[in-house]
Amino acid sequence: PFTFSQEQQNWKTMDKSASNDSTLQLQTVARNVRVLPLVYMSILDHHARRDRQKFVVGTLLGHVRGLTIEITDCFAVPHSISDTQVSFEVEHHKKMKELRAAVYPNEVVVGWYSTGSGIDEKSQLIHTIYEDEIDHPVHLLVDLRTPTTSIASKALVAQEIGVDGGALGRVFAPVKCDTFVPEQEAFALSKLNECLLDDDGRVACATDKDEVANATTKLVQLIDIALDYVKRVNAGEIEGDERVARYLADTIATSPTTDVNTASQDLLMVLYLANLTKAQVVFQEKMEGALAA
Repeated sequence: PFTFSQEQQNWKTMDKSASNDSTLQLQTVARNVRVLPLVYMSILDHHARRDRQKFVVGTLLGHVRGLTIEITDCFAVPHSISDTQVSFEVEHHKKMKELRAAVYPNEVVVGWYSTGSGIDEKSQLIHTIYEDEIDHPVHLLVDLRTPTTSIASKALVAQEIGVDGGALGRVFAPVKCDTFVPEQEAFALSKLNECLLDDDGRVACATDKDEVANATTKLVQLIDIALDYVKRVNAGEIEGDERVARYLADTIATSPTTDVNTASQDLLMVLYLANLTKAQVVFQEKMEGALAA
């Protein structure tokens, strides 16, 4: 294991007196972090299986798309914490990374996760280990102290602060963190939610017809909500949001439009061709019957 003592790491602290002469400058690294639900499930499982540890630590995998980082998977990394040092299994981390790269070559290490309530000196030491491997790793902090129906989490990045181009120190700055669900996983997650609401914890898979009916019902409900929102804005009951208006306009613009005249002409052409084909088949059958006689 790789052992890191707090005395070995020289984390700079911000000199408050320097802020009297110049404005502090904060370097932006990442603006958005998107997390798959599978990542939270893996972290919860790791935390539930911990052995006499106050918090757990692991590596985050995903993709970097500009200023947005997508976290798609993770794996646990053994560690131990004392009052003066942090012991981190670097060899385990490297081995797991190689195995994952053989199966999912497009996924890269984007940061690390931990369970807890905040940042301390030990978090800074672990963050430094990942900084030796990648630039600007993301720290996903998951708070599991109180049982609740939702997961309290936040994404943090280490940023340098300085005056006139000079670095004075580093801080962990929060960035926007959202959960995104791909279409192929939405069905499975919806079934898991139904199991939580069911007394027996069992839910039968619906048929294709039922799924279409349920999707149509939800769509009608969403349209009713949108219509009610638009009516209330037009009536002056609530203040309109430009983002919602832009989203509704984009949604309507992507909806297919149908020309009634063109559709009617196409339908008449199909009927004409179908009747013509039917007449040709009947005529061919009569000719074959006449020649056979």
